[in-house]
Amino acid sequence: MTRHTPTPHRTAALLVTLIALSMSAPLSAQEPSEEGAPTEPLGYLGLELGIGQIDEDIFFATTATAAFEFEVSKVACRGWFPELGSDPPDDCVSPLRLAAQLPMRLRIGDRDPQDDALIRAEDWDEAAEFMRVVRLAEYGVPEDPLYARAGELSGVILGHGTIMNRYYNVIDVDHYQLGINSNVNSRYGGAQLMLDNVADPTVFGGRVYVQPVELASPGSWWSRYTVGATMVLDIHAPLTFERVDASVDLNQPNRVDDQNNLIARTSSVTGVVGIDNALELVKTELVDFTPYLDLNAHLDGDPGLHLGALVDIRASEDFRLKPRMEVRWLGRQYLPEYFGSLYEVERDAFFAWNGAERPKLKVLRDELDTGVAYGGAGELTMVLWQRAELTLGYADHEGPNNTSALARLRVRRVGPANLGLYYRQVGFNGMDDLLEFDNALLVTEVRYPVVDWLYLLGQYGRQWRLQQSGRYETVHDWQIGAGSAVTF
Repeated sequence: MTRHTPTPHRTAALLVTLIALSMSAPLSAQEPSEEGAPTEPLGYLGLELGIGQIDEDIFFATTATAAFEFEVSKVACRGWFPELGSDPPDDCVSPLRLAAQLPMRLRIGDRDPQDDALIRAEDWDEAAEFMRVVRLAEYGVPEDPLYARAGELSGVILGHGTIMNRYYNVIDVDHYQLGINSNVNSRYGGAQLMLDNVADPTVFGGRVYVQPVELASPGSWWSRYTVGATMVLDIHAPLTFERVDASVDLNQPNRVDDQNNLIARTSSVTGVVGIDNALELVKTELVDFTPYLDLNAHLDGDPGLHLGALVDIRASEDFRLKPRMEVRWLGRQYLPEYFGSLYEVERDAFFAWNGAERPKLKVLRDELDTGVAYGGAGELTMVLWQRAELTLGYADHEGPNNTSALARLRVRRVGPANLGLYYRQVGFNGMDDLLEFDNALLVTEVRYPVVDWLYLLGQYGRQWRLQQSGRYETVHDWQIGAGSAVTF
């Protein structure tokens, strides 16, 4: 994946591990003590062994994990801030999670093209990939006054998601990125910040928002109004790539370097800025209804308008429904959700909107010829028994190859099994192409506990990989095996 030197990335196979560990009990099962004071730390040691495949080769895979969870003082809880010699209120605690891992793949089946290395070199051939040993460092939860996370970024949403929606910084099996995501929340406003790669920042952005009436007239009905501003930048968005031999033919394949990256010949700073407005019209014990209006503009293109509504229906303790509906007006050079789930590949090879695998910024500047377009998007999330969550999404616009779909499932401790699935498809036409996996991101996992300390696991994915031909393709990424975990 194209970056300026150095080029840090991460294997997307660990995206599966991230989903799985987020569903498993050891890091999240401990509840606060009745008094609310910090409890003893929870420790976790785990080891997974399995057989799997990435693209054409077969590997024996091992992952050793060590993690700790503490309860620490919650910053800005009920007006309290840490001061020397002062103690927080008894119920003002937040979780602090620290986890390290050592994943290793040993080649046991070497198919063409041949590779004599025993250890999969693509996992460790860039300096930033040694950061993969830091699985996560996380303070608080997203709704806390202060939340911060370092690790893989899994589905980052800024504001209403009209600029950055479910962004993943790791979707290429050959590269790793350690990113940062943080939130600041208060009754008067807050902020969101994200950075794709600590070692080699390329995509970063944030959102600030305020409730202006709450500042002037606390408790007023109009204090439900929120206004925010968002900016997301890519400071090295590629426009053209080096060719194998341009002196022979300008249409020669793109050159691929030794770390399996495209080499940008020209690049540019690009980004999207926006203003968002929301008013919580209805807020009851059973229903919340919040319409919103976002006006965005691409720094290299035109504006776009998003008019939508967020609904939260709490039918019972065991059933919750969260629909989202949105209509869109798109300027001639405007792409909604520009920084989406597949952006790390799209910035090099954009498949949707007739992009024909050219860089996304190049398509936006020079080749987006749909004119002003209208479209819409819908999303529905169902939460059952506080353990199962299913999200389905669909968006379509005027013009060809611009339909997108989303499916996400998380099942935690329902019966003996844990399940996880994430599917994202973009750039197709109509329902007939919905399950075409060639240009889609697919991650699935099943975990089944045998005894308290032993579980079986199965993982399958369709992940992106840059081929020596200079083209991105989705490849098989699966693993079956077993794991053992103990807590202390």
